Amino acid sequence: RAALLRRAPLLKKVGQTSARLIMSESDQLPGLIVDRYGDALVVQALTAGMDLRIDLIADILMSEAKPRIIIERSDDQVRDLENLPRRSRLLRGEAVGDVTAIMQENGLKFGVDLLGGHKTGYYLDQRENHAIVGQLAQGGSVLDVFSYTGGFALHAFGIPVIGHRPPLVVRPARPRAGGQPGVGGHPGELRVVPEDVELPGGGRLTAQHVALKADAVYEIP
Repeated sequence: RAALLRRAPLLKKVGQTSARLIMSESDQLPGLIVDRYGDALVVQALTAGMDLRIDLIADILMSEAKPRIIIERSDDQVRDLENLPRRSRLLRGEAVGDVTAIMQENGLKFGVDLLGGHKTGYYLDQRENHAIVGQLAQGGSVLDVFSYTGGFALHAFGIPVIGHRPPLVVRPARPRAGGQPGVGGHPGELRVVPEDVELPGGGRLTAQHVALKADAVYEIP
């Protein structure tokens, strides 16, 4: 409850409906991660102690945070160290088909795949960096390589600047970025290209570079 109260101001900001509510040891809850995406919560239990109490944790979160659904994403490889099975499941609430939440970050809307996305569905730790790139990109063109949800590119494109060219997003994986709903008020104008990347001045990035180049941003003059 103390952790939820500390993070409450983050969700009161205009255009912000996503935040990390509980951060493991930082909140004296080792191995417990809780992220909020709009009306959905995603929980990770990464230690045996938290795994044993996952149902109690879910009940407290339903009572205190009042989400529509709670998803468990206890599927990180770190659980192998304590011989815990990896799990991804609906923990509380009701959902049909793909479990997706719509959330806002810095005033932009994002669709988050809660069961199949990276980590808990989105890279919340990049929120401030996304905003900074959005400011730096004014008047320029941005190449956002292996961008996953297009966080950097969508922030760059989401700022209405006269003469601002839309960014080029290049992704060899499933084109999640292209499915973002109404981002920045310019739906359909973001270019998503699922293929290898030829960089300015030579060089090439392929699908094998994904692990090393996740969310890398290249600004083209």
